[in-house]
Amino acid sequence: MKLTLTMARQKVFDFMAIAAGLQPNTMLLAGQVDMRENGAIVVDDTMKSSNPDIYAIGDSAVVDGKFDQYFPLMSAALKMGRVAGYAVAGLDVKIQPILRTIGFSIFDRFFYKTGLTVEAAKERIGDHIERLDIHTPATIHALGEQTDIVASLIYDYESGIVYGAQISTNAPAAAEVITTLSHAVSSGLTVTELAFLDTYFESEINLPYSVANRLGEMGVIAEAKRAAGKAIDRNTVDGDDNLNGFQ
Repeated sequence: MKLTLTMARQKVFDFMAIAAGLQPNTMLLAGQVDMRENGAIVVDDTMKSSNPDIYAIGDSAVVDGKFDQYFPLMSAALKMGRVAGYAVAGLDVKIQPILRTIGFSIFDRFFYKTGLTVEAAKERIGDHIERLDIHTPATIHALGEQTDIVASLIYDYESGIVYGAQISTNAPAAAEVITTLSHAVSSGLTVTELAFLDTYFESEINLPYSVANRLGEMGVIAEAKRAAGKAIDRNTVDGDDNLNGFQ
């Protein structure tokens, strides 16, 4: 790939990524409804703006609340459109928090995230935010290929409420874990509730004790240690050095 730079210079790259971003085209309503600095129209959980006669959805809107993250992707837009349609039709339907639950792959590695990062959680919730990390098998290795998952959980150590999570794995089926964690964040589950949430199991796809459950359990143990004045284990590796087993 040849890219022409300023000053008429040229340079060859193996590949190039461009992140151009997105700017909502909402100037038509400037001064008529509340907007964020980027121009996204602020809406409530029924997609209604500060003007009760104006609804906004998709790339033009951001849902007000604890997770008011601008998320211009189809998955959010579809939900927002449906909620607005039901609201206009008179049905009492409200959207759940938009958590920016996304995934992508780089070569043979998959990355997923949901909810808030540590920095965003501290900004919105307060300094009492904890992050715990785990490196564990993604499947029962005796029955399948060697797969692993690295996962992080972000929660409020005062209330125990889960606010975010990230995952890196070479097992595509591990996407089900981020969906479980997204549900935990959206529902305001605590680490204790997450630890014992009922999750699906199939031996060659995941573990009998889900990584989501394991993260919740780590939070339970961490807060028991914190209450007892003991040091907290923030990084855990399950299984042996080659990740051939699981706990």
